[in-house]
Amino acid sequence: MKIQSADKNDRKAVWFWIQDPMNRLFTNNKNIPDYSQHCVWFDAMCKKENIIIGLKDNLRIGLGILLKEQTTLIAKFYLKPVYCGVIGLEFVSGACEFLYQKKGEPIHVDCLSNEKIKQDLLESGFSKIDENFLQYSRK
Repeated sequence: MKIQSADKNDRKAVWFWIQDPMNRLFTNNKNIPDYSQHCVWFDAMCKKENIIIGLKDNLRIGLGILLKEQTTLIAKFYLKPVYCGVIGLEFVSGACEFLYQKKGEPIHVDCLSNEKIKQDLLESGFSKIDENFLQYSRK
């Protein structure tokens, strides 16, 4: 598993990904931006290194978006449905460590839709904040 900051080479792949009807089910915003709006947003997020990609055998398997809400860093993860098992767990755990190293502060994980991954993260050392958030910080 390779975790890396997204770059402009990922822009179009993420654009197609966010339009997928299955992925739209798990987003709070049901409006799909046009491609030019997406490019402006994507480029701004990449400059801040706030979009990450998980790669397995050179295939994009997951996307992480880091947002700052007041003083809290919140990561939202989107996995291709086929990768919601062990590989998804590996991606979310690795992505949180990657983000923690880059930002130097705890990462809150927002609304994991997969209860199995959520439970596995709790068992691997993440702490529960409430029903919607887990927290990752290095021990």
